Amino acid sequence: MVLFALLVNAIVDLFGIAMIFPVFSILVDDDFLKNRYIKTVYDSLGFSDKDQFFIAICIFVVGIILLKGIIYVVSRLYQSRFTMEVYEYYTVKMYEQVYKNGFAVLNEKNTNEIIRDISHIPRALSLFIIMPMFVVFSEFVVLFAILGVLTFYYSSLIFIVMIPMITVIYIFYSLVRKRLNYHEEQIHNVVPDNYKEINNMVNAYSDIRLGRKFKFFKSRFENLVNKEKQSRVSLGLYSDMPARVVELGLIISIVIILLYSYFMIDDPSSRLSLLGVFGLAAFRTTPSLNKILTAIVKIKGNLFILDVINKWDPGSKDSFGNDKLVFQNQVSIVDLTVRYGDKTVFENLSFEFKPGEFIGIVGPSGRGKSTLVKVLLGLVEKSSGKIMVDDEELSNQTFNSWYKLVAYVGQDVFLLDDTIAANIGFGEIEIDDQKMSEVLKRSGLDNFVNDLENGVNTVVGENGAMISGGQKQRIGIARALYREPKILILDESTNALDAEIESAIISTIKDLCSNGISILFITHKQDNLVDSDQLINL
Repeated sequence: MVLFALLVNAIVDLFGIAMIFPVFSILVDDDFLKNRYIKTVYDSLGFSDKDQFFIAICIFVVGIILLKGIIYVVSRLYQSRFTMEVYEYYTVKMYEQVYKNGFAVLNEKNTNEIIRDISHIPRALSLFIIMPMFVVFSEFVVLFAILGVLTFYYSSLIFIVMIPMITVIYIFYSLVRKRLNYHEEQIHNVVPDNYKEINNMVNAYSDIRLGRKFKFFKSRFENLVNKEKQSRVSLGLYSDMPARVVELGLIISIVIILLYSYFMIDDPSSRLSLLGVFGLAAFRTTPSLNKILTAIVKIKGNLFILDVINKWDPGSKDSFGNDKLVFQNQVSIVDLTVRYGDKTVFENLSFEFKPGEFIGIVGPSGRGKSTLVKVLLGLVEKSSGKIMVDDEELSNQTFNSWYKLVAYVGQDVFLLDDTIAANIGFGEIEIDDQKMSEVLKRSGLDNFVNDLENGVNTVVGENGAMISGGQKQRIGIARALYREPKILILDESTNALDAEIESAIISTIKDLCSNGISILFITHKQDNLVDSDQLINL
């Protein structure tokens, strides 16, 4: 539909230009009726007065120009709608693809690069590749039609006239194409680094101020902004140059036409007609050439965008099946081994647990406690061994079912900049008030929430900035309990808290076992595990 609208717009545009030719012929030749085409139109419409015919032709031309404007607005609407649909499609697609790449890949990437690739890359694709392609298509239709007509009447001259224009454009494009890529990619790489430095300034404000390091961080930010500035200045220059290049080619072509008319045409009216036709053609083709060259410059400078989109293609990653798991008897970890290259994190680890048991997993830093959690959650692949849920092995075909059984609370609970209810429901559109009330009580949050003016509708701020660390951890536990898990995994989730708050939260966690929830409590503090049903040392 978009291409059809562009084609109709181009045809009407050409028709409007074509109507100028008979008007011009009437102006330069009093005996215009000797032209058999004009005479045919004159007789067919029943005119008997030349002046009336001329006025009618002029009104018709104005009508065509008005129609052209209306069709142009409609075609622009279709273009804008289509390009924004491309932006919407690829933004959502990139969001999904980034997610499907999995934990291991995302853990290696800078967050600011991910934000750039999801948000800015699809927008650049729609505005700097798709939209310019429409411009090239529509303007080429007009350009080729005009050149076709001129070639029909002035075949030898048109090729001579086009040689300098094509030569100038080719030289310009050859000189700038590599620089376009360089500067666009430079901006692409600098933008996430700018965001990173801004985040550093905000998140490390206290350390920067106390250490009197503002000048250091400002200098780093300034250097990045300067790189971006230099590239944008160069791109701005290259964006303005197509008009000057086309202008240069046009002047050379006009000089050739003047020389040709002066030396090769003796009849003044024929000479005037030639200059008028080529002048009118230049009037319309110059903007087309300018738009085409500008669009090609944009497309060439942003082609790397396609590589960025393709690099996030997850392939078959995160393609989990829907086979069901049932946890009634036990979960068995059998000879589990994880290696990173030549480094063995742990080897032949085996243990099992039953519903309602409290399992303590302890060990010094670097012994693989968090890696074990990531393997259990399907975030890191095991090297060998297996995990059995009753009699079913945990695999890609059963992970979706496993996730319905398991909930997780880490050391640093992530909170949305939203209400307590939204953070506990976490993705639930409708909040179950009764379930919310139960998990608040079971996580020890009920008294805290009841003392708040807005209760569960209190906004916690960015990543929980408005509440204490202890309440933040309890919200993490409440979120886990809201999912009604059979297994709750806590990875160093109380280590950053003071002793009194930590003791209270551990007491809350142990009480959950009486409800049939299995607890895997990972810590490096063995004192917290004195009442555990099992103690696993790593």
